[in-house]
Amino acid sequence: MNSINYHHKGAPKQWYGVPGTKQDADGVERVFKSYLSKKMRDVPDLLHHITTSFSPSLLKNEGVRVCKLLQHEGEFIVTFPRAFHCGFSLGPNVGEAVNFAVHDWISHAVDANERYRTFGRSSVFSHDRLVYTMAHHVNELRTKQICNDLVQELRRLMKEEMQLRQKLISAGVRDVSKEVELLPNRVDQLDEESADYDDKRLCHSCELLVPFITIITFQLSHEFALCYFFNRQAYLLFLCGLL
Repeated sequence: MNSINYHHKGAPKQWYGVPGTKQDADGVERVFKSYLSKKMRDVPDLLHHITTSFSPSLLKNEGVRVCKLLQHEGEFIVTFPRAFHCGFSLGPNVGEAVNFAVHDWISHAVDANERYRTFGRSSVFSHDRLVYTMAHHVNELRTKQICNDLVQELRRLMKEEMQLRQKLISAGVRDVSKEVELLPNRVDQLDEESADYDDKRLCHSCELLVPFITIITFQLSHEFALCYFFNRQAYLLFLCGLL
């Protein structure tokens, strides 16, 4: 997401940032993998832990652009999706920050959701739920562009669901959707109730929140679920006689 940071009072804050372009963001990740390859094998989502930083000169030597800015009282700093940044205060101060999203964030959310799934990192909230909740409130959307982006993402989600569901069935996974009764699933608002629902549909492997898509459920020593991205794992379990 975007973020906006405001400096209320006190000593300045030194900022370093990398533009959120694909070239620069990919460059930061390339540096991580090059210099911390062993660590990233143990912690694949190290990029998202906010515990590691590199010298700006090292990044620049690797072809990554780095911006430097000193923030004073009464000034705002806005960061954009995939814009890696860090900073430190030059003394005691008071500031605040908040994340926010604009209409073009949907495309960034798709990319972030896929990357989190690849790293096996759970998201703060379900991207799919956000999209379906926005669709429920379509009359409240302010611009044609937001509506177009939303329709495009809904079509992508439905196409993905239908294609991968069929692959699961073809791999031998039994469809029991007509034999079970699911818990009520609201799409009119994002609240604690919906978050609790999503937590019960968390992929055991990639930790993707899957409140709406097909899941594969296992009852071994304890119950767990896999999303359809990991249908190969489900099929291997099936062959091993664990289903």
